[in-house]
Amino acid sequence: MLLVMAPSASAELFLSSFSGNRVLRYNETNGAFISVFVASGSGGLDAPHGLAFGPDGNFYVASANSDEVLRYNGTNGAFLNAFVPASGGWLDYPVWLEFRPDGFLYVSSQLNSSVVRFNATNGTFAGVFIPEGSGGLNGPSGMAWGTDGHLYVVGRFGITF
Repeated sequence: MLLVMAPSASAELFLSSFSGNRVLRYNETNGAFISVFVASGSGGLDAPHGLAFGPDGNFYVASANSDEVLRYNGTNGAFLNAFVPASGGWLDYPVWLEFRPDGFLYVSSQLNSSVVRFNATNGTFAGVFIPEGSGGLNGPSGMAWGTDGHLYVVGRFGITF
């Protein structure tokens, strides 16, 4: 289960329910359940992982088993489209999403051990940012950009050399 905070002062937490194939919304202050934000299987959601609000205010979910990044309405959770469809073949079990001010969406692709980037406006492929297994990366999961401008990636399966 991964979580993301709402980009407003609404004090809400969003959690992905991996086995329930949905996204749940909770009150950040007291932990009270608010609602199901993305319904089970909506838009083909299968094994949701990373969650992020995009620069357009919409809500994005890494759908690991369908190898897609799905886009939902940021207010009501209604399915909009497959922002990064599986047909491109760039993602193999996407886990983490990071929108950056450089205009790209970075996605960790766990089973091909790479980090791929897409245009944050229209979802078109923009290149492999970290090639398969670079530096021994094995199964990238969580990612975070440091204040030094470097991307730090957690390898789920450890490091292989």
